[in-house]
Amino acid sequence: MSLTNLNPQKLKNLKNALDRLHEALDYPDGTPQREDAAIYRFEISCELAWKSLRRYLSGESKDKISSPRNVLKTAFSYQLIDDEDTWLSMLNDRNLMSHIYDEDYAKKYLVNFHNMSKR
Repeated sequence: MSLTNLNPQKLKNLKNALDRLHEALDYPDGTPQREDAAIYRFEISCELAWKSLRRYLSGESKDKISSPRNVLKTAFSYQLIDDEDTWLSMLNDRNLMSHIYDEDYAKKYLVNFHNMSKR
């Protein structure tokens, strides 16, 4: 597979979004600033990740792949991502936090994500 379809600026934007997400998680637990910033930055990181994968796959696959779920499944089949279930779970979490905002769910998710990202 060629990496020529990857836009360096978009990858830089994704890295910056992930860095900002980790910064947000370093705010003290329980503060509204931490929760709001982390949720927003998580949403941005998810969007940039699947859209970067879609961009890459548009040059590799003859099929038009547009939905985030299909992009992740295809990226897994091309071995661009390792753990399909984790990525699909992340997409589901993003949808739950973005579209059906449940404060208790968001707090629980942020704790789990923060612990996972320290590994």
